Amino acid sequence: MKNKLAISLILACVAAAAAAAADAALTDDFKRAERYYDGKDYVSALRLYRDVLERDPGGPYAAAAGLRVGMCNFALGEYAPAALALEKFGEGFPTSPYLDDATFLAAQASFRMGEYHRALERLLRVVSFGKKSRYYKRAVRGIGNIADEALTAAQLRKRLEDYYPSPEAAEVLLKLAQHQVERRDYEKAVVILDVVAEQYAELDEGREARKLLASVRDKLGREPLAVGVLLPLSGEYDVYGKEMRAAVELAAAEHNRSRPGEPVTFVFEDTAGTEEGALEGARRLIYGERVIAIVGPALTNNVRALASLCHVNQVPVLCPAATDGKVAQLNGFIFANGLTHEVETANMAAYAVGHLGLKRFAVLYPANAYGTDLRDAFAEAVARAGGEVVGSVEYPLLDPSLEPDKREINYFPFTKKLKWLRADAVYIPGHYDEIIRLLPQLTFSDVSAYVLGANGWNENRVIHMGGKYVEGTYFTAGFYGDSPDADVRAFVSSYRRQTAEFPDYLAAASYDAAKIICTVLYPPAENGAEIKARLDAVADYRGVTGRTTLRGADGMLRKEVAILTVQEGEVVEAPR
Repeated sequence: MKNKLAISLILACVAAAAAAAADAALTDDFKRAERYYDGKDYVSALRLYRDVLERDPGGPYAAAAGLRVGMCNFALGEYAPAALALEKFGEGFPTSPYLDDATFLAAQASFRMGEYHRALERLLRVVSFGKKSRYYKRAVRGIGNIADEALTAAQLRKRLEDYYPSPEAAEVLLKLAQHQVERRDYEKAVVILDVVAEQYAELDEGREARKLLASVRDKLGREPLAVGVLLPLSGEYDVYGKEMRAAVELAAAEHNRSRPGEPVTFVFEDTAGTEEGALEGARRLIYGERVIAIVGPALTNNVRALASLCHVNQVPVLCPAATDGKVAQLNGFIFANGLTHEVETANMAAYAVGHLGLKRFAVLYPANAYGTDLRDAFAEAVARAGGEVVGSVEYPLLDPSLEPDKREINYFPFTKKLKWLRADAVYIPGHYDEIIRLLPQLTFSDVSAYVLGANGWNENRVIHMGGKYVEGTYFTAGFYGDSPDADVRAFVSSYRRQTAEFPDYLAAASYDAAKIICTVLYPPAENGAEIKARLDAVADYRGVTGRTTLRGADGMLRKEVAILTVQEGEVVEAPR
């Protein structure tokens, strides 16, 4: 036992001695590297610093060695390895008192390589360390020089989308914007002010930026007859974007034939159906093309993504397909023109109560956001019209991943609940696959009530496959292509000649939006605020999708849409 203890003590002593020797060797090597560095023998110093890092990456000399590796590379003119080493230093030692040294040197390395965007980002990081940093003034000068000489307005905007934000950066950027105004480079000034106004809205700099933006925009100006169009021309919604584009182009061609001396230019940008795509497209249109107004985007969430940008830059947006009418309340520069949930349900409720004399309503709705949104909007609309929703029933969605013949759901447990509500009418905001399965179940459940539907019913398959069960039903339609109205018939004819397709609701709504914009561009306005005021005044505009008032008393869209019914297997306009 004593022998084993003695052996353990000997081994421990040996290990301690070896560790001490290793530490001593590490210390000696680091000191030698420092002597090489002081003597400007950067090659020898670099080799030893790297060796120290490899042998003890978490040791007492690791931070200093890591910083020196970058400094040696920089001194040797090896700027890419220098920037990489200094970046790693910052990641590995974020609390080091030498972080500002490393960041500033990395910025210089980027500048020497012509990577001005990276240099700008790193200089803004130096600024975030505060005015006590010994590199603060040099960083501010460097930011100004890069903005003045090295980057275009578009490149500057791109760089300011991704940097280290800080109150110190807000102060520097505001001064930089003011400097650009003095240089009369209003494009760069607007880019910088837009960032400060949006990212630092609660700071004094953000408030000052918003004040300055208006005067700078006036100096920059807008193209009075240039209109941007944001649509999903690629991605999963491209089929809708392309038909909407065809409708906008048709409206533009018709308008320009009537005013050949003052044609409107429509500039298209692809959103790819994403919020990022919509925001980026809006920036290109506002800053690059200087459009005075925008038609689109197609998707409600895309509208929300660009609302602040367009408000700050005073560029009005007319959305032809947003389903949530509340987007028009995001700010005064956002307008809706499409079949919103509020418009659709208001028209149906008013018709059901006012013309059909119905009072008690039930809602049978799908288990998704579309269904719940229309359920809630319909309940509010019915209450305003003088009726009452006495109950609602949610039904499950079909699984689209299954083959059509395997998608069956037993809807009887859901439809039978409606019988005991004793409603005068059942409102079903569903789509084709659901409707043709639900309607027979209503009959089987002995639900004797009017059946009302939404715009999702407005397609031939519902009528043909629904058979006797759709007879006598009523539903809203954002566009009725078989209308005898002369303007509708002319639009359908022109659209079919251009595309060989029959226009649907999205095409018709886009056509109307483009037409409305064209009407408010004359006489040519100096800025978007004038266009906004003219859009505010649009009332009872007669388009192919019905009469439209863009701003009702509550600031929301008011639109008269078609109510259709099925009589003897044919879809016709319901009697008014």
